[in-house]
Amino acid sequence: ANGVNVYSCVATSTNSYDGTYSGTSMATPNAAGTAALLEQLYKTNFSGRLMRASMLKALLIHTADDAGRPGPDYQYGWGYMNGKAAADLILAHKASLAAPKMMEDSITTATKTRTTTFVWDGTSPIRATLVWSDPAGAAQTATDSRTRNLVNDLDLKITAPNGTTTYLPYVMPFVGVWTTNAMASNAVTGTNKVDNVERIDIPAPTQAGTYTVTVGMYGTNTISGTNQAYSLIVTGGQNVEANPTPVVNITAPADGVAVLPGSPVLLVATATDMAVGGQPGQVTKVEFFDGATLLGEDTSAPYQFSWTPSASGVHVITAKATDNENASAVSAAVNVTVLVGDGKPTISSFTPSSGVVGDAVVVTGNNLGAATGVQFGALSASFTANSATQITAAVPANAVTAPITVVNNYGSATTTTNFNILPILFREDFSSITGGNSTTSGGSSTAWAGNTNFPTGSNDYQAGGAVRLGTSSQPGSVTSRAINLSAERVLYGYDER
Repeated sequence: ANGVNVYSCVATSTNSYDGTYSGTSMATPNAAGTAALLEQLYKTNFSGRLMRASMLKALLIHTADDAGRPGPDYQYGWGYMNGKAAADLILAHKASLAAPKMMEDSITTATKTRTTTFVWDGTSPIRATLVWSDPAGAAQTATDSRTRNLVNDLDLKITAPNGTTTYLPYVMPFVGVWTTNAMASNAVTGTNKVDNVERIDIPAPTQAGTYTVTVGMYGTNTISGTNQAYSLIVTGGQNVEANPTPVVNITAPADGVAVLPGSPVLLVATATDMAVGGQPGQVTKVEFFDGATLLGEDTSAPYQFSWTPSASGVHVITAKATDNENASAVSAAVNVTVLVGDGKPTISSFTPSSGVVGDAVVVTGNNLGAATGVQFGALSASFTANSATQITAAVPANAVTAPITVVNNYGSATTTTNFNILPILFREDFSSITGGNSTTSGGSSTAWAGNTNFPTGSNDYQAGGAVRLGTSSQPGSVTSRAINLSAERVLYGYDER
């Protein structure tokens, strides 16, 4: 900041100015006051949010008026702070949030590079400024130590539209002996391994088109901590909106279809694309995958590929569409089951071998994933296909001891042994009882303190079956049953709270 001949008051007066002063006593409040006003401007325009310290620093350096030798130097630093230019940049950023000039992001161990693109406006110099708040380095005990003390070493570069020309940030020349002449050297450009501020200036760009700004951590460098946040300001062009990815969907075959081995399957997909600005884009190819294995591709609509599967089992089919700007997207998966042999189901086992209505029975064999029905004798049962070799079926109501049959589109299979239905031992019937906060039966009434779980329906109990009890956490819950076969009655204990 300007610290020479600044019109100012002095400590001896509370109500007057008495001339101009110079030095850090003038430069410091000038810089601090301007920075505070810029924070206030940003807060007013962005819903009470404040700039990070790194963004404020980047803003002041980016908009400074150069002084002395070109670029930073040992005498003037980055030049004179320009509060108006900084304020104008904040307002310009707000006016074009879809194409921002002030950006914040972070580098992580997993993501060591970030890029942003912009189209040069054809007239303005290009400038990019990167600043990050580096973690504290190791304390140095030597005077004027030359030991590099940067912890997280980020690097900035700009790549021209031709893809080969790169621009690097300023680097202060190494000075071996501190002399007046040595201090007069101009800054050079290169890879900066010392500072947590990097700025690239392209005063007169020669290539029209899209430039790429890259912030990265290269080579074997690693992040101290989980991430390193940074602030980046770019001017001299309009940021390019991200290229929209294509939209791709598989239309055939249907999800869950079952096919015979060696039978051709036509894979069909639709794919569309949009370019920047909402204009129609161009899909260059659609690739079809079985898991991670590329099956084939098509470069024009309708996008399709004939696939002849050989291995039995479930195949997860996806389609990947790529556009002419190399953006890509992957469709939702479609599961295709390739059957064994002639496709008919086979049953090798089932468990348990006996049970009651509602019990789950696991059936194992081949070609079961394509099952269309399960029967216990002549009664249809609900079922779930767990895999190509296993299904789980529920014993249906009114089932009797009989074989189990599994059906698919290619045939059926029936067990060689029966599933045994256990006989009814007794039936409890509470159908005449009304539940709720009171329970009434046979002319007598019992009141409960709250909602009741007392049974109001009927249950059949079979040999070997578990006797169902209520939960004692609810008033009115049945907590015990005592079966007296000789008296042909069941005694119940319950919670009357």
